[in-house]
Amino acid sequence: MTRFIIDPGAAIRLVEQGIQLPNNHTLLAPTLLLSQILDILYSRVRNGNLTEEAGMEINGIFAKLKIRYLGDAVRHRRAWTLAAKAGMGSTSNAEYFALIQLQGDALIAGVRRQKQTGPNSPDAGSVR
Repeated sequence: MTRFIIDPGAAIRLVEQGIQLPNNHTLLAPTLLLSQILDILYSRVRNGNLTEEAGMEINGIFAKLKIRYLGDAVRHRRAWTLAAKAGMGSTSNAEYFALIQLQGDALIAGVRRQKQTGPNSPDAGSVR
């Protein structure tokens, strides 16, 4: 079984494209993902890129995805350490890297992540 960590872009794309994951794979995400999805959908509605009805529908479908949410103190400490070591401006992306280190096999990112500020910013190839 492969454990995939998904970010907000990947989660929204799974819903919008109706992608079904085989049963032998597991989706993992930090609890932060729930708030990020809501924020992205709300922003799309506010910007006129999505109707409120469509935004709420996508959020409802997303809520039904089988995702194991993790939000423990160990991951939070790891995210803090990674962000501090890399000189990142926030811990948001570091939460995904921490989850990969602790429990994941791979990261599925829906959009290309902007380079983090800081000379030692981690990338997908350097998280292990």
